[in-house]
Amino acid sequence: DRIRALKNAEALDAMVDEMVKLHRGQGMDIYWRDTTTVPSEDEYRTMASHKTGGLFRLCIRLMAAFSDKKLKLVPLAEHLGLLFQIRDDYINLTQHKYMKGKGFCVDLKEG
Repeated sequence: DRIRALKNAEALDAMVDEMVKLHRGQGMDIYWRDTTTVPSEDEYRTMASHKTGGLFRLCIRLMAAFSDKKLKLVPLAEHLGLLFQIRDDYINLTQHKYMKGKGFCVDLKEG
């Protein structure tokens, strides 16, 4: 409702597009967990792009919707999302303190 209240079609489109992608990415992750499927590298990248990259893209697209300058920052958001997802999955697998607080491989188990 807050995005709609801004009366900016570009912002509303960004919100809807990125939320759909985020849920698709999360769905991929959950499907792999529930079917014990190991994704290919390309599938993992797609999931990370949708699930985590979507939040970074959303921030950039919302800022762009209210800016006169249209910088091409979406590729940066894609890379940040992939980096963040890989980092989160790696830490979950390797760091005892993280495992203790969150549980071992929780991200992989939960999607």
